[in-house]
Amino acid sequence: MDIRDPRLAAEAPPRAGRAPSAASPLAGAKRKPPAPRKTAAPRKAPAREAPPVREAPPVREAPAAAKITLPGPAGQLEALYRHAPAPAGTPIDIALILHGHTRLGGTMNHTLVRALFDAFADHPADPRPKNPKNPQHPPPFSVLRFNFRGAGHSQGKPTADGQGELEDAAAALDWLRKRNPERRRVWVAGFSSGAWTGMQLMMRRPDIRDFISIAPLADEEEGTAAVPCDASGLILHGSADRLVSSARITRLIRQLRERNHIACERKNCPGAGHTFANHLDFIARESRAYIAAHSAADAD
Repeated sequence: MDIRDPRLAAEAPPRAGRAPSAASPLAGAKRKPPAPRKTAAPRKAPAREAPPVREAPPVREAPAAAKITLPGPAGQLEALYRHAPAPAGTPIDIALILHGHTRLGGTMNHTLVRALFDAFADHPADPRPKNPKNPQHPPPFSVLRFNFRGAGHSQGKPTADGQGELEDAAAALDWLRKRNPERRRVWVAGFSSGAWTGMQLMMRRPDIRDFISIAPLADEEEGTAAVPCDASGLILHGSADRLVSSARITRLIRQLRERNHIACERKNCPGAGHTFANHLDFIARESRAYIAAHSAADAD
């Protein structure tokens, strides 16, 4: 049979690679899309047991500072008090914090005063005994800071000679001592004229054993009273202080050593002014280190 016969052309299948003609039965037929391949389901990793949860060691919660009012010689004194986190009957230390002169804007909420307050309130940072042979560790502090007369909500008016402020400090210390009958040591710390008031208070209260003074605004004409004191302290001063010169601090330390037999350390902060702006880390570091060193020495 002749394949070229036109009668057989319609019956012959189309050649591979060519589109079917209009007369072909395959013309217009839609090709089925290929069936999707079945993919194997991902294998699940074997479940791992969760590690056991370790309970955190108990944390000693320190009591928060409370706003209070104290009876003062010229009226009520606004104060902030934080009681030592220690069981009843446990020896503790107490600290009184004094701010700068009210007429110069001093209050108990000044950043330096707050830094001193926190340095005492946070001690000891490590409650473990410093000496393994001695179970006693540095005791915590009950800390009080308050507004002098005329500052904040404290009643009364500031005094020009500072005697009224000295009376306020004595009243605040009496309140702090009565609140802590199991006290071990008494500290006083202050800034500017408050530091000077603290030193004057120390001359009148022999139970004050330690002090921290920041840029003490000392009265050079009055000087320190010639009263021997069994005390030691730290004086912090800024090299750029225009209100209290370095020579003035040097003379004050000489007076404390010669007239009062007080062991006094001095730390200078390069570039710091009277208020230690941008140098609060220096105040925190040095005051905390001094507190830790002397408390640890007493506890050993």
